[in-house]
Amino acid sequence: MNFKKFLLLTILVVNSLTAICQNDSIILPQTVFYKAEKEGRKPLYLFGTMHLICDASKIKFNSIVVDAMKKSDYLYMETDFDNPANLLGIIGKMKSKKALPELLSQQQLSKLDSFWKANQLKPELSALYNKKPMFLMSFITQKLVNCKDKNSMEALLMELNRNERVFDLPTEGFESIKYQLSLFDKIPLEAQAKFLMDKIDNIDADQVNMNRLMRCYVENDVKCVSELVMDDQDFPIEYRDLFLSQRNHKWLEIILKKNNSKNGLFIAVGFGHLLGNEGLIELLHQEGYKITPLNSPFSIVEK
Repeated sequence: MNFKKFLLLTILVVNSLTAICQNDSIILPQTVFYKAEKEGRKPLYLFGTMHLICDASKIKFNSIVVDAMKKSDYLYMETDFDNPANLLGIIGKMKSKKALPELLSQQQLSKLDSFWKANQLKPELSALYNKKPMFLMSFITQKLVNCKDKNSMEALLMELNRNERVFDLPTEGFESIKYQLSLFDKIPLEAQAKFLMDKIDNIDADQVNMNRLMRCYVENDVKCVSELVMDDQDFPIEYRDLFLSQRNHKWLEIILKKNNSKNGLFIAVGFGHLLGNEGLIELLHQEGYKITPLNSPFSIVEK
């Protein structure tokens, strides 16, 4: 696995934690694609993505997405994957102040090592002892998303990049990768270790839910996706605001500053960021934007 794909998996860990949200939003989810309009400003388009999709090569973007990108002036994603500056300082952000054997009991460490070997994960676990426990979640993701062709995981986001280049849209990221990884620093290492072991203990159920989530997403079954996202209660509630609400409010500030009579934005972020009373849909609604659900942004094409 090359470094860029490896980073995408790591970033998925950050963004998968945003899947904890509330369902008391005024705007109920009807699709993964929305248009937001406000007088005096060019339209916004919000595309709720999944960061990993199996068989993504079969997904074809519909004309509604192409038309939206033609009408936009900037493409905004959670981070700009193509920006070399994003990679600076990444390795340092992954190092832990405590080695894994200091955070886990011998029994837990043996259990984790057995999982590692049984799933043939590389590098060996011992080579990652000095990394943060949440960083190790990127490897477990490979088990959760059991695709024959794992190179297709990032296809949705990369396809958006390819479309962006066709339309000559400048790409911006709401956050740097370094900032996303710095969020781990706000979670005690002991809490990270517990979350890591909880995932190992529940790996089979999580894999079933992940496969169902991906299936519901590609079928545009938003009700199913929303239920699965909001039913995920694994992550400690005291950190949910850090990974979801706080980031959404920061992104809203950027959107309101950038969106004007001259600049329309095509925004592609994890679907979890659109949901809930502090999701982007609701926050924009509160700022006076008219929210319009659009048709499914993609179709499945058998090859």
